[in-house]
This record gives sequence, structure tokens and C-alpha cells, in this order.
Amino acid sequence: MAIRVEPVGRSNRNRFIEYCTSYGREHDESYLPGDDFIVSSDQPAYVLVDGDSVVGAVSLIRTQGYVDAKKGRFSVFHSLVPTAARYSRLYRAICPHFDGLHKVYLFIPRDKEDAARALAELGFRSERMSFLLYLPHVEEQQVELEDGFRILPVSREDRVAIEAFVKVMNRNFRGSSGHVEATTAEVKYWFDEETYVEHGVSLLYSGKVPIGTACLFRDEGSDSGVIEFLSVSEGFRGRG
Repeated sequence: MAIRVEPVGRSNRNRFIEYCTSYGREHDESYLPGDDFIVSSDQPAYVLVDGDSVVGAVSLIRTQGYVDAKKGRFSVFHSLVPTAARYSRLYRAICPHFDGLHKVYLFIPRDKEDAARALAELGFRSERMSFLLYLPHVEEQQVELEDGFRILPVSREDRVAIEAFVKVMNRNFRGSSGHVEATTAEVKYWFDEETYVEHGVSLLYSGKVPIGTACLFRDEGSDSGVIEFLSVSEGFRGRG
């Protein structure tokens, strides 16, 4: 039987998730479809099938925040055999879902040269590099702030603080490559995820005005933590 592309639906959803779980981390695990994946127009998905085996998968995130920013982010775009021909099959399947978008993007490690070449043949180009900074020995320290500044945790029940967090984060990251405007609904969801750390979502205040954000999440499956959304508003930067 020839290699074919199938849209992900109820009949093959589990096989799609199994493929993402097994191979998606080779590229990027940030938004990999998992057990909570729902087939919808917000995240269309396809699998590349050879006989009875799934040998590739693609899925595009085009939720409202991404559509408003005219961007689409691949949660997975992977082929077991990293050739332009196979990536092209997946690309042609997902293309109709680019409607209204100016850019689609994904992350891929530098050592995945074959996949990078295949994607380059489809017209993708390198935009930026991202690096993971790792601190192997963490010691608890007291935070010393200038007078008038304070850091307070954001709780799931504090609607006002969550809205302030979203507003400050979006403002501070606006213009940063890859940033998509967050919503209060998305931030509220963090508190229910397994990676949530108690008091891990924080706001920095100058007096009563929120000016900075910081988050600490558990790195799923390890004893490590991940610092995200670390920001200080313009005008308060460079002060230690």
C-alpha cells in the first residue's frame, strides 16, 4: 500500500498521540498533543501512514490568539524519514489551514540537519536561535528589593491579579519574536496543570502598580523547574 496522508479524527486520534509521544520530543516538546488533545479547527492534524504504521505527523495551533497575531505554530511537524518528499506530503495537507495567517513556524534542534534541509526545501528559513540556560545547583535566597517594590504570588482565585499579570506580560513581551498575546483563560489553566508550583506565578509591584512577571513550573517527568515569562516593564529595567 502506498504512503498516504490521513486527517486525524476519532478513528486514528490515539495513534496520532502515540506518535507524538514517541517522536515529537526529537524536535520540540513544548506543545505536543497529549491525552487532552481534541480534534478541532483550532488545531488541525494529519498523519503520514505507510501500510499500517504512522510514520509522520503534523498539527498546527491556530487558536484565537495565534489567528489574531496572524501566526500559526506547529505543535508537531515530524517524519521518521526526514526527506523533503515526506515533509512535503504533510505540508500540502496542512496548507489549507494557513488561511488568514502571515507566518507559520516551529522549533527544531540544530543537530536535526536532515529535517532542517527538508523544511528549507519547502521554503522555511531560520529566524532565530533559542538557548536553554541550566543552573544545576539551586540554593534558596532571600529577595532584597528597593523600597516601594514587592513581589506577590498570584492565586487562582484572584481575578484582578490574573488580569494584571496578563496585561503586564503581554505589554512587556510585545514585539518579541514568537510571542503571542496571552489571555486570562490561558493563565487560569496553568493552575490546573501538573507542572504548576504553588506560588509559582508572581507579580512585581512598584507601589500598587504591577510592573513585572515571573513564573516557575515543574519540568514534567524530572526534578527540575522551568523559569518562564520573566519580565520587567520598560523604565524599570537595568536596576538589578
